[in-house]
Amino acid sequence: MSHHLTMSHLAQRRDLSDPRLIVDFARTCSDRENLRNLFLLTFADIRASSPGAWTEWKGQLLRELFERTSEFLETGSDDPQVALEQIEARVERRQDAARGELRGLGVGDSKIQAFFDVMPRRYYIAHSARQIARHALLLLSYTEERLFSTAVRTLPGDVTELLFCSKDVHGLYSMVAGVLSAKGLNILGSHVYTTRSGLALEVYRVTTPVGGPEEQRETWKAVEAMLSAVLTRTVRVEDLLRRRRRVAAPAAPMPRPPAVEITNDESDFYTIVDVSADDRLGLLYDLTSTIAAEGLEIYISKAATVMDQVADTFYLKDEERKKVSDPERLERLRQRLLEAAARETPGG
Repeated sequence: MSHHLTMSHLAQRRDLSDPRLIVDFARTCSDRENLRNLFLLTFADIRASSPGAWTEWKGQLLRELFERTSEFLETGSDDPQVALEQIEARVERRQDAARGELRGLGVGDSKIQAFFDVMPRRYYIAHSARQIARHALLLLSYTEERLFSTAVRTLPGDVTELLFCSKDVHGLYSMVAGVLSAKGLNILGSHVYTTRSGLALEVYRVTTPVGGPEEQRETWKAVEAMLSAVLTRTVRVEDLLRRRRRVAAPAAPMPRPPAVEITNDESDFYTIVDVSADDRLGLLYDLTSTIAAEGLEIYISKAATVMDQVADTFYLKDEERKKVSDPERLERLRQRLLEAAARETPGG
């Protein structure tokens, strides 16, 4: 088994709703027995690397990749169209199940269908029926009189889910990510969606705030206050990050230069950017604000920890919602991200 690092990489740093990824990984495994053995080896390798390396979050990602690949291998096909058909069937099942959840909560069919109609197709692959129902409740409750709406839910494994809904504006992800970083909340992963009606629905998995329930409630109140200040342009994210005492993350024992890799070959729809760098306060904000400054939009963001470095992955499109194809623009983006990752102070 020489692909256990591949499985870990795909689970933690790639979009598991992409049928092409599932097909390619199924070809690598060739059959369900190899897939099962690879899953067990990957699990053992992560657990053995360090006491805190394995988390419930990583386990969930690995299981998701395992289940989707196993489902495809079970068909005995090597046809990407079969994977696409499986995805379409999964979308229908998710919508039917979510419809049942929402009806049970008293939501009318017209509102349910209105939510289904404005969400992109890939949304239904990335979330369970119960998650879709929670997201729908938040989005349907949003009104233009409100600056934004949020919902918070604690998950197993020291992970908390934050839902955020607002009018979509360029660089919104960077603002929210900056606020979370300024409050000391480590972003484990996120999905960013723009509805056909012009709203942004952002789903974050972050480390659970320290303290008991009351302290955590106060943390989230502070996050909302900071979001209000940033979105109304009364406070800059850079200022919030500079005010925070830099005690959350110790300096890497053996600092290494950052690395940036950009590819247009792994996805049919997105330019994928991988950044590896020593962790520090404001790193994610500096990276995402750099991407926004280049006029690009982030559709998916994933984060992983590799030894003593953070590995951030971004799925991007340009102003015309296409992959970034201009070589000069790609090289400029790479250089600017390297500069951002190498900064010693947030927003510096």
